[in-house]
Amino acid sequence: MRQDGQRAMARLSRWALAAACVGLVGCAVGGGAGGAADAALDQGVDAAVDMRIDPPGFVAFEGGPFTMDSLVDEPTRESDGPRAVTIAHAFWLKTTEVTRGEWLALVGRDPGRSRCEAADCPADWVNWFDAAAFANARSAAEGVAPCYRLIGCNDRLIGDGFECTGVEAVGVTCAGYRLPTEAEWEFAAKAGGQDRRYPWGDAPATCERAVMDEGPVDGDGCGTLGPLPVCARPLGHTPQGVCDLAGNLEEWAEDGFGPYADAPTDGSAQLDPFEGRVIRGGSWRGGASQLLVTERYGAHPVNLFENLGFRLARTIR
Repeated sequence: MRQDGQRAMARLSRWALAAACVGLVGCAVGGGAGGAADAALDQGVDAAVDMRIDPPGFVAFEGGPFTMDSLVDEPTRESDGPRAVTIAHAFWLKTTEVTRGEWLALVGRDPGRSRCEAADCPADWVNWFDAAAFANARSAAEGVAPCYRLIGCNDRLIGDGFECTGVEAVGVTCAGYRLPTEAEWEFAAKAGGQDRRYPWGDAPATCERAVMDEGPVDGDGCGTLGPLPVCARPLGHTPQGVCDLAGNLEEWAEDGFGPYADAPTDGSAQLDPFEGRVIRGGSWRGGASQLLVTERYGAHPVNLFENLGFRLARTIR
């Protein structure tokens, strides 16, 4: 039984990594699975999956109207001003950041060099292309069409110097797993679009509610000097049960980092022509102002940091 399980994991890892190579230049894993996944992306092929059933570890949001960047009077931050958005689709959001255990199970090797090494610790040191490739791999493993065609990539494995020069994204019409759009992320962090300062409400950000910098040492992570296992602060969960939307790790979103004035108002992502990608959520290195639900940053998609990870989303069809 142990050998059978190992062989099954090896097959899954090869297929998942091949799926991560969808559309890549010079990305070879073997077995031809990349071509099959590429065809699935071209044709929108989707396995017979009952999309009415919540994937394990995901929470459903119905979408609807809300105001992005609503904390215009917050003295510690700059603001693009409030923006009315109506998310025109229902979506699932992963309740946790992707963990090291999930990464190992799908990719087939440890993500490496984290200050938190348990299986339930969040996967960090992950660039945007790593995250998109992981989403493709999970889609392929579950038999649904991938959401990204990654272009001009090197021949490194994801999580090990993997970089690309571009991406073609299907967007919110995609059947598979993807990064959340910035609007989806903020809608979930606001507990379904409510006007609040933090995912748990308006109470101050403290180490009781978030893994954050609250001590005399810069970036002390509540004394841990690093992230903690996911969902370690139940008082900081949203009412829907989504955890670590403030603190622990910052998170990649799908969007390019541009002004809200140019962003779609239907909850989809703005991608081109921006080189940077949006980062949300604050981390164990950040203080209370960096944990606000409206706080946003941008970074080049090949950048990776010890306090940056991601979570997955999926459109409900």
